[in-house]
Amino acid sequence: MSEGELWIPAREAVTQLSLSLGGRIPAKQALADQLRDGLLRSHVDKMVSVPDDGFHGVRLQARGSPYREAQEKLDTEVEVSLWGKSNVWGEDLDTWRWGPGDFQVTVPGENLGLLCQFKLYGVKFLAGEVESLGPTALHSRTCARPELAPTPSVKPRTKVADAELRKWISSRIALGELQKVIVASVQEAFPNETVPDRETCREIHREEHRRVKGYSPKPGC
Repeated sequence: MSEGELWIPAREAVTQLSLSLGGRIPAKQALADQLRDGLLRSHVDKMVSVPDDGFHGVRLQARGSPYREAQEKLDTEVEVSLWGKSNVWGEDLDTWRWGPGDFQVTVPGENLGLLCQFKLYGVKFLAGEVESLGPTALHSRTCARPELAPTPSVKPRTKVADAELRKWISSRIALGELQKVIVASVQEAFPNETVPDRETCREIHREEHRRVKGYSPKPGC
């Protein structure tokens, strides 16, 4: 943290900005928009990056894989570009706790289809930048923005239908391609939907295996 720079907690920034914007909700929205547009610097007490690639990633962490361990930084300024990389911005915003300043940003991981979550604790903003975010300044910045190609909206994931999941698992069993079910492989088959947890997938696999093959697979499959 540079000398001479005054950083204020997220809750204080909301309180201060709500006086000029007419409430806490528009104040939070303005701060979030400025962060996403890379127009507001932020500082955190702690930042933890956590790979979020389903059960497969959890197993790698349990085995001590250096490629799936959480990375932690203390008392650091956040790269202004981080916020704009979120590909589930609405879902991230729902997790933000403005009181303690605990935020989350989910960005695409290094491998296709995987995600990485940044857990940010004790978020603070530059006091001078917050003070400059009055209604007039925000309107001027919005009007001054260059025309950009529309960003495709990210639709929230829906839960995969039970019938569709059972149909996919049974077809793989019939072809002899699915001796055991792995959540990662199920997620690959339904990339835009939320899939059940490991135990639920295993139970469906056992039921479909018994229906297709006439017997249950060995424990653990």
